[in-house]
Amino acid sequence: MSVHRYNFYLDEMIKRRNRYVISELERRGHSPWMISMETLFEFITGDRTIQMSSFMDIFDAAILT
Repeated sequence: MSVHRYNFYLDEMIKRRNRYVISELERRGHSPWMISMETLFEFITGDRTIQMSSFMDIFDAAILT
């Protein structure tokens, strides 16, 4: 199997598993949800205008300390 075909296959299996997990959580009465990147950036930094590169610098600094 070529690398490209394997990566495609792996992506599809991950998507399938994610859909299954979400459906199981909903079936059990839980409410899974996704956080948008913009909301996540604002929550972590408190700044709506932050750029992706700036966020990654802040994130790296937080992990390294």
